Amino acid sequence: MSVDIIEKKDIKSLSCVYNECGFIFTSADPHYYHEETDVCYCSEGCYEAEAEAEEEAEKDNDLVNAMGSMSLQPTKIEDNIDKNIKIIQKHIKKWNKKINNLPSVEHNDFIINYKSINFFNISSKDNNDDYNKNREIIICNIINNKIDSNYYKYSPRWRRLKNALDIYLDNLCKKNNINNNNNISCKINAGRNNSNDFTIIINEEAFVIEFKYNARNVKETPQFVSPMKPSQYLDMNFEEWYYDNYIPKIVSFDNNLDKPNREEYLKHIHNNKVECMKHLKELYDSNQIFKKHCQKIDKEAIHQFIEMTNINYEKLSEYLLKGQKNKIYMCYGRGNFYYDKLDESLYKIINLEKKENTNYICITEKGMKLEIKLRFKNGCGLQFPAFQIKRRIPSIKELQLICQKNNIKLSCKLKKDICKILDENNIIY
Repeated sequence: MSVDIIEKKDIKSLSCVYNECGFIFTSADPHYYHEETDVCYCSEGCYEAEAEAEEEAEKDNDLVNAMGSMSLQPTKIEDNIDKNIKIIQKHIKKWNKKINNLPSVEHNDFIINYKSINFFNISSKDNNDDYNKNREIIICNIINNKIDSNYYKYSPRWRRLKNALDIYLDNLCKKNNINNNNNISCKINAGRNNSNDFTIIINEEAFVIEFKYNARNVKETPQFVSPMKPSQYLDMNFEEWYYDNYIPKIVSFDNNLDKPNREEYLKHIHNNKVECMKHLKELYDSNQIFKKHCQKIDKEAIHQFIEMTNINYEKLSEYLLKGQKNKIYMCYGRGNFYYDKLDESLYKIINLEKKENTNYICITEKGMKLEIKLRFKNGCGLQFPAFQIKRRIPSIKELQLICQKNNIKLSCKLKKDICKILDENNIIY
């Protein structure tokens, strides 16, 4: 749980759940939050020591007795606390020594060490890209057996990650009728021109893989693809129109703000960081009033532009079919990796259903819907315009109506469960 998002009014007094180790702290103090079990430890060392102790309980009666004395016999805590805490501290020190001696792994400019496992925690929005890049590097190195085996021996978190990845690879083989998976390697596909994150090679057969974090399937993700330079798929140039009509409104916030040169803007606006917009992005990051000013203009401008324009369905469909064909997804959520693959008919757009705020809602070949959002990826109204495309899933009420029309009786209420039932019955929604 990130300390910087805890408001003062929400600060709580906590006790380390490591078998009542006795350390009291607040939710604002540095501590370790274990997302999967929703509990807090005073430190990551306490979590790892507890996990290791549980697995080695039969081998180490001293630690087991200390933990049992403190957790199962609360009336005797005062008598035994010094002795038991010393035993626990001994094992924490022992664990710390082991993990500090684990060899690091170099991958280009990235160093993998024990703490790199923390990249699989949820990050802030600003760190999403960096965290995802590091997650992909870690996954690739695990598959290529570059991580020392002692990572998995001494760290339950690394071991669980490795085991979950092995299960995914077994599933990948099963889905593709591969019986022998002894020869597996992985290559990261770097660069913006690549629409896939990895290529996993099994017995000389290559599979293009895209990684999605914090989701069990592609439906749960904000997007499945984000095409750059959106104007190439539109009947009007968005970047030129936005510069001429709305960049003046952005800089009107302050008389001291300079409007960027038009030629420089149009040449570099499709980069994640744009030098001629640097002064505006710095103000955006440091001034909440200016940020809200940009957000308001962004929403107004994109809504107006969408009302004026249409999508070139054939060109966008061609892009989707080319970039997404045969793509397999590796989704990671709640400590597990999930295999997923989209129906390729989802990539063939045949009509525009409606325009909605900052989205084009389109109908695909089999009747499924796509939500095509026009947005700036790095600062509202400032840098890197692109599409964000995902499948539009109907509301729960709409899904229930679809079930009624197809004589399907529901015993579930969650959207994901209703979607699963419709998928099993091959019903389009």
